[in-house]
Amino acid sequence: MLECPVRLSKIAPDRTRVELAHFLEGPKDANMLRVILSDGLMVQGLIVGGSNQPLGGWLVIDVESGELGFAPPANGAESNEGQHG
Repeated sequence: MLECPVRLSKIAPDRTRVELAHFLEGPKDANMLRVILSDGLMVQGLIVGGSNQPLGGWLVIDVESGELGFAPPANGAESNEGQHG
């Protein structure tokens, strides 16, 4: 897992733009991205476009839902703490 400051913006009902704070070193043929925010909200989808520059870049991903979902707990246990309703 890589930690990197990001900014998310919804650019269409099924598309999200992920702006990266620095160059992203990763697999050249990656086709999916998952972003888990510090509060446990998650967005993921297939990569459909992007740009990777030395001082940052961006990716556009197709998402199944226009809403952010909750990431499963890291330890595999179910928890209701911190869930937004």
